[in-house]
Amino acid sequence: CIKSLSIEDNGIKEFGGITKWKTLETLYLSNNRISEIPKEINGLKRLKKLRISSNKIKSISNEIGDLDNLFVLEISNNK
Repeated sequence: CIKSLSIEDNGIKEFGGITKWKTLETLYLSNNRISEIPKEINGLKRLKKLRISSNKIKSISNEIGDLDNLFVLEISNNK
């Protein structure tokens, strides 16, 4: 099972399909073109680290608060 996934510097615009990978603990998505964090993110119950800096995110949905194991959220430098 995959516990860590890094898709940084790839120009992706969305990552909704990744939320089906329930075993993820770290997810690195910095330096892409992502404009929103999908509401389905709350399905990643094991997620501990989410790095999503340097994208195009303008707001964060409340669903991210459902991630009880999340202790690192890097979301700086978004536009």
